Amino acid sequence: MIFSTVYENKKCLTKLENFMISKNNPMNAVFLDRDGTIIEEVNYLDSFEKLKIYPFSREAISILKESNFKVFIITNQSGIGKGYFSEKFVKEVNKYLCEILGIDEFFYCPHLPEDNCNCRKPKTGLIEKALEKYPEVDLKNSFFVGDKEIDIETGKNLNLKTILVLTGYGKQFIKNSKADYIVKSLYYASLLIRSMV
Repeated sequence: MIFSTVYENKKCLTKLENFMISKNNPMNAVFLDRDGTIIEEVNYLDSFEKLKIYPFSREAISILKESNFKVFIITNQSGIGKGYFSEKFVKEVNKYLCEILGIDEFFYCPHLPEDNCNCRKPKTGLIEKALEKYPEVDLKNSFFVGDKEIDIETGKNLNLKTILVLTGYGKQFIKNSKADYIVKSLYYASLLIRSMV
């Protein structure tokens, strides 16, 4: 279904000890794709000059954080394996976005599709890695948001609620998407998620 209702900086947390969550108070999480979801899709981001954060991303993530969600990025970065850019560059971009947008942590796959790793979406290795580090995450009340059907498949593989955004490549997948919800952008996804808690 398409959610069409219109509603009109923090330190990057990277260590488990920063999450003082009791076992009686599990955390909910929103897992986000990166390119095409929080930043513009440029077909292999290989320089900071090409990095353009969507104008709504900061507010959207702020809404999620204020709604007591942890926000993690789950992203395939096969450009590393293809030699288009270095792993160091990806880490620098991720650190910058983490600090600017208040994202809790990034998890990325550097492998090529033919490597058949367990971390490349739609496989769930990156989310499993996040769960190892943040065991209090309650998947039953968590979401996956992205602009590709591969993001939706990843969420479905762990029974997460899934949201397709129409930024990036999203419009290509409207007709046949298995997403639970389809929205215009991450901003509207954040409002939808807030309305469900």
